[in-house]
Parts: sequence; C-alpha cells; structure tokens
Amino acid sequence: MRLDKYLKNSRLIKRRTVAKEACEKGLVKLNNKVAKPSDEVNVCDIISLKLGEREINVRVTDVSDVNSKKDALTLYERIWSIVRWGDFMNTRKRKFPIALAIIILMTVIYGSVVIGKQISLRNQKLEIISRNKETISNLKVDIDNLNQEIENSSSSDFIEKVAREELGMVKPREIVYVDKNMPSKHNEKDNNLK
Repeated sequence: MRLDKYLKNSRLIKRRTVAKEACEKGLVKLNNKVAKPSDEVNVCDIISLKLGEREINVRVTDVSDVNSKKDALTLYERIWSIVRWGDFMNTRKRKFPIALAIIILMTVIYGSVVIGKQISLRNQKLEIISRNKETISNLKVDIDNLNQEIENSSSSDFIEKVAREELGMVKPREIVYVDKNMPSKHNEKDNNLK
C-alpha cells in the first residue's frame, strides 16, 4: 500500500492530499528515512510524522483497506520515544521558568542543609559510642582485676598481704623496725578520724 494512502486510511492524516504534501515537505519518515508518497508500507515498518510541534511514531500492524474509524486504530500501534531535554525545550519554545529554577535551587539548598545536619548528628553519636566503648573496655579490665582478687582472696599470700599492709600485723618472732620520722598508715587513719 502507498504511504499517502496508508496515512489517510489509518487516519493519522485526515486527507490523502495533505499526507502527500507532508511527505513532499520531508515531515514523514519511513524506517528513519525521509519518505515519498509512493513508498510502499509493510507490516512492522516504523512511521514518524512531524506535525507542528508534535512528533508521532507508530509501528504498522496491518496494511488492509478500512473504512471505519474503529478499524483504523488497528492499523498501527503508537511508539513512545524518548525526547531529549533540548528538543523538548525547543519544541515548546518557552524559556525555563525562573520560579521553577528558584524552587529547585531552594530544594537543593534545603536538602544539603538537612543532610549536613544529619551527618554532624551521626558523627556526634559515633563519638559518644566510641567513648562509651572505651569506658566499657576499662570497666571490663577493672572487673577482671576484681574477679582475680576474689579468686585469690582465699589464698594464704593474699591473707598475709592484707594482714601486713592494712592491719599492720606481723608474724610471730618477726622483728619490725619502725622509722619514727616516716608517718605510718595507722597514724594517718587516726588523724583522719579526729
């Protein structure tokens, strides 16, 4: 089927003469090549139409002659192509709204401030966690030392050490020399009680 007749039958363009003029102006492409009105259309061909600011891409699904509008919709399926940002802005012929740019900028600034606060809060919490871990490790060492003292508390060496250092006791027949110039632990304890 001829391209101009197919465009009219599929109702992509309403009249065959308009379809012929569009092909002659280079507004119609068949399989990504500028098409002539007499080019043959086959199933699975891709037709691109540039109508004003819009570009329509369709894939041919049937090339039969139809008369009703309902049947015309079965002749093709629409293909949605990705439009590049520059093409979109050129086809719209509008300037990028300044208000939208300001909103986007403010959103980016707000987001960066919120993210910065979250990062500093995270760093503070990590510092607290590291200090707490250090404190826990010190407490574990102290607990281990105390457990070791508890285990050794029944040994005779420990009992003798406590008796000598804290109670000031001596073994029988042991001679103790006391330096009067040096203060003793017992004198300090007595002075603290007074």
